[in-house]
Amino acid sequence: MPQIIKDLNLLLAENYALYLKTQCYHWNITGHNFYQLHLLFEKQYNDLAQANDAIAERIKALDAKVPVSFSLFNTAKTAPDPKADSTSITMLGDLMKDHQHLAELLLKLAGSAAASNDKATEDLMIERLREHEKQIWILKSSL
Repeated sequence: MPQIIKDLNLLLAENYALYLKTQCYHWNITGHNFYQLHLLFEKQYNDLAQANDAIAERIKALDAKVPVSFSLFNTAKTAPDPKADSTSITMLGDLMKDHQHLAELLLKLAGSAAASNDKATEDLMIERLREHEKQIWILKSSL
């Protein structure tokens, strides 16, 4: 399997893990800022769901199968699982760290794609990097 496919599979697992964590926090947020964070987390997990699809479609465009199972994703991802009883501050910090992790991964993968002259994958990585950097800013500003 080419390295770019392995990289995209890892990205899909990490992105899917953040999607699930964000949705968990959306469902379990409480407190004085419930409504604002409930809406923020919903917007974020919807974006992550669209990203899951874009990443999977890129894998398919490179003529590979998309690995899809919770066990495969769980084995590949490095982000810790969510804690449903977290405070809003803990949730914000946790999500910020995960977005930062994905931004670092995307920067690395964009470089790998550029070195392979895979402009479409590089473009997708840069597009996603911009989104994660924006979410880091929003989460940090919400702390």
